[in-house]
Amino acid sequence: MVFYLFAVSVGLCVFWLYYVAFLRRTTFFNLNRWYLTGSLLFSLLIPLCSYFSGTSNEVLSGDAGVLGFYKSEMYPAVEAVRGRIDTIEATAVSNFSWLPTCYFLICGLLLVRFIWSFVSTYKIMKASKEEAVYGLSIYQSSTINQPFCLFNKIFFPKSWGRDLSREMVLHEHEHAQKGHTIDLILLELAAIVLWFNPIIYLYKRSVRLNLEYLADRAVLHQGGDPLRYQSLLILNTLESSIKSPITTHFATPLKNRITMMKKKKTQNWMRITIFGVVPLAAGLVAMNTRDEVKTPLKESLKRVERIIENNVPAGLPMAQNDLIKISSGYGLKMHPFLKVEKLHAGIDLVAKTGVPVYATADGEVVVSEHADDNGNYVKIKHSDKYATQYAHLDKRTVSEGEKVEKGQVIGYVGSTGKSTGPHLHYEVHENGEAVNPQPFIK
Repeated sequence: MVFYLFAVSVGLCVFWLYYVAFLRRTTFFNLNRWYLTGSLLFSLLIPLCSYFSGTSNEVLSGDAGVLGFYKSEMYPAVEAVRGRIDTIEATAVSNFSWLPTCYFLICGLLLVRFIWSFVSTYKIMKASKEEAVYGLSIYQSSTINQPFCLFNKIFFPKSWGRDLSREMVLHEHEHAQKGHTIDLILLELAAIVLWFNPIIYLYKRSVRLNLEYLADRAVLHQGGDPLRYQSLLILNTLESSIKSPITTHFATPLKNRITMMKKKKTQNWMRITIFGVVPLAAGLVAMNTRDEVKTPLKESLKRVERIIENNVPAGLPMAQNDLIKISSGYGLKMHPFLKVEKLHAGIDLVAKTGVPVYATADGEVVVSEHADDNGNYVKIKHSDKYATQYAHLDKRTVSEGEKVEKGQVIGYVGSTGKSTGPHLHYEVHENGEAVNPQPFIK
């Protein structure tokens, strides 16, 4: 999953940068539409080759030029990513134990918002009055203040009455007739999956703006008066009351649209710039199918996953079958020696003397000593946020400053210090404060 999201993000970034550099300022709006939509689908689908193709070594095996292009142009960027991974691994500062949960939770919320867009528009349609204007069917609603369309449905504010501008109606009709909603739906679904990637929002802006260019050009080609039309754009720049990701809007980045309407038509020979994307696409295919390219990248991403998984305390600090019982939990407890109620900052895990105690996450030993209260104890810093402490050990097997890995033996259960019997007192510290370890061991 991580490799897929990474590969899609790389693809979108490459295609969007090419669009900005060579296509954005041209008047090939239809070509740009298919380029942007096709690039989106290509970026989403090509990484799936690594899951469904069993003959990845044969893909592009005869095309040394493609592989050479990848190594000379794209490999440095991949190496930069790997260098960043090395930095992350070295610092091991992590707060990612909930990363997968957060990712899917946000995806779910965005999906609900996406579905609600359809529900809201359907409610507007049911509450609106259908009118025939310039031979076209439109809906007028009192709950909106800007025109928009969804599929073949066109909506206008009821406050505008029946005296609607022909140019505005033609504009929305072009969106509806040419299926621009499909582009926006595909884009929004991609944004749900890639919400963490800032490129997807730049990509969305480019797609939306290009669709507006197409509708503007159609209005002018059908006899719309340029000055009147541009005046209408200026008068209708108020933001829509419908906060919907899937609808087209009449008032979208005004300056760009007026500039494009006045722009001289790009010469046809400039269409050849589209072919520059071929080696980029081939390089992305190589990244997703060639083992000599894909394997090092996957290994680097797995290292990141290991960092994410191993720098947050997780699981018991001893084998499950060695644990006899949890004799005392986290919270206010009667101190066995002082006979007063005090905060018990961890949990007591009863086990036989000599049972191995394991580090519950990767980290660095910051304390390994004997104290009157804790007896032999070890404290490990896992990140800037998390640390764990293991007290009343019979023996310690690690020293201060030593790097430890999750699952490594750091000592053995004992009854040193102020202890009533063989057990391990285990604490989890979050941002310097002791917290209940129970959620971390489940």
